[in-house]
Amino acid sequence: MLSRNRSKGLFCGVVGIFLLGLASISSSQPLSIESVLSLPRVTEFDASAEADLVSYSLRTLDGDHFTSDIYLLGSSFSAPQRLTANPGNDRFPSLSPDGSHLAYIAETPSNPAELRVMNLKTRMVKQLGDLRVTLSAPRWLPQGDRLVFVARARHGTLESELNPSARPGGQSTPIRVTENRLGWRNLDGMSPHLFMLDTQAMTVVDLTPDLQAPLADTDFQWDLSPSGTKVAYSAIGGAPPYRRFQHDLFMVDLNSRQTVQVINTAHSNELQPRFSGDQALIFGLQQTIDIDAEFRQLMILNLISGDISNVFRSDAIDPDDWSVSRGGDLLMTAVVAGQRQVFQLDQANGVLNPITSSLSLSQPKASGKQLLAIGESFDTPPHLLELTPSGNTLKTLHHTEASKTAVRWQRFVVNQNDGTLESWLVLPTERPPRNGWPLLVLLHGGPYSSWLNSHHPRWNAALFAAQGYAVLLPEFRGSSGHGQAFAKSILGDPATAPAKDVDILVDALQRRAWVNSEPPLLAGPSYGGYLAAWMLTESKRYRSAIIQSGVFDLAGQYASDVTWTRDTSYGASPWSNWRHLIDRSPLARVEKIDAPVLLLHGESDIRVPVTQSLAFHEGLINNGIRSRLVLFPNAGHVLTTPPQLRAWWREVGEWLKSTGF
Repeated sequence: MLSRNRSKGLFCGVVGIFLLGLASISSSQPLSIESVLSLPRVTEFDASAEADLVSYSLRTLDGDHFTSDIYLLGSSFSAPQRLTANPGNDRFPSLSPDGSHLAYIAETPSNPAELRVMNLKTRMVKQLGDLRVTLSAPRWLPQGDRLVFVARARHGTLESELNPSARPGGQSTPIRVTENRLGWRNLDGMSPHLFMLDTQAMTVVDLTPDLQAPLADTDFQWDLSPSGTKVAYSAIGGAPPYRRFQHDLFMVDLNSRQTVQVINTAHSNELQPRFSGDQALIFGLQQTIDIDAEFRQLMILNLISGDISNVFRSDAIDPDDWSVSRGGDLLMTAVVAGQRQVFQLDQANGVLNPITSSLSLSQPKASGKQLLAIGESFDTPPHLLELTPSGNTLKTLHHTEASKTAVRWQRFVVNQNDGTLESWLVLPTERPPRNGWPLLVLLHGGPYSSWLNSHHPRWNAALFAAQGYAVLLPEFRGSSGHGQAFAKSILGDPATAPAKDVDILVDALQRRAWVNSEPPLLAGPSYGGYLAAWMLTESKRYRSAIIQSGVFDLAGQYASDVTWTRDTSYGASPWSNWRHLIDRSPLARVEKIDAPVLLLHGESDIRVPVTQSLAFHEGLINNGIRSRLVLFPNAGHVLTTPPQLRAWWREVGEWLKSTGF
């Protein structure tokens, strides 16, 4: 079944094709990889309603590096005040409740992360020791004298890492050992722990000394109660070895430092606890732990009675983040039709109010009477906004006019008897040539994901459009944003239905006069690369493919850092039905391909091992097909540094020219 979501008044006959105008054309600034990389991007922020202050981290380009500095906004300031000037990155600002101090994480060339505390009156900075562990997410207790933060290190060595004088001498043995279910990030023996820092004495206490569970494919999820007396967190339960990555909820009393397990289930995930007052926890419930596309329900746990009830459940909306305001309103975000939206849920009457916007929104936060969020779109990088309850931008808190890029974009929808297929379409700003623009099809990763109306430094649709391409970003079956049935419809066969959907959208678009009928080019990362390769084995209609970190051998993904959802996604495992995986692996069908392929891959990728591209390149070459393999040393699944991104765009640009596209 296709998505049944239909825009009012759009259905027309058996097949309808629509361009839904959300088009935007901004300044005529020439688009290039340098102009895209140089745009400042807000990454995180915090607010203190009592002090009427907002602090945010702003990432900028500095030659071959990105640097992030922290800025402060207040009603008494005429302009944002820059607080830090670290040659590395200053991130995750956290304002003390009274606005007198700022905690943040500083990354320096010699240290992965340092916890620093700044006195905002004197601008003096304290640093927590000589750490050798990665820190994140500092949060102030209400009294303003202590901080809770997360540190990740080897179990049993955390105290020595946080107290340099206690570190044992000598070299550690250079091996990795595990009896847990395989996941590359678990082979280092590291576990996330919660620590509490006394900011006056600068002493640290481990709040979770017995926690040994590895970190699964999420950030460590935790929350601090409004009174500052409890911390709740989600972690893999039980004792090692860990064979099932199933999450339960735990709570630490900060006075007694005792930990209790507040929810213990055998088959579901309890995720992202958020206090609603001191006596209740809101958390996300996934009924099935081995399906990425399993929608989350929001539940509330009464910490006094132990009763659990449902707060929000929908087969149309999958909450991916949520928080509770001091007034008790629940803010949540979810992807809907290619855009991340904010919703406000009144817990008293159960009314869900969408805060609609032309931007994709993230990190919503209620601060007093303000509603703050980070917003972005195809033509604007992430920036800090104050929103009205209706979603209109009341105020842009970080100047973005110079950040806009020239692009126009709109929704492209095909209606059929069994539902709709939707996509984004990004177009050049100039008039189309007489025979129409060539078509470039960008396939997203996941597959439970979606291209959003957002500003991507690598798969930047605007930058492709600026080179004269019509860029189609399909939301095929299996994508997020179109309901639970749509998302689960490809379980067991990740190729057939998505490939059919892409073909339908391409057919419909190429019937438009302003898109030419020449063979389109396919491009995509990760699962998108898998789908592009599969489509080359199924059809001769596509000119070429650009694939980064693509999956070509499904069985080979059991050597990646995430393995526990693959049986359900693929419909089998190598030890249950090898033939099923072979039949759905492009590598086993490589002789059917006659289009040239550009392969790009990070050599240190643990999500999709580099052997995937090595084997596919070898298969193409041995079958007489042109293949260009580009490897990025010291790069993982996502390219992050300016030199990597420049090299990526250079290789992609040269490939487009060499294939006559």
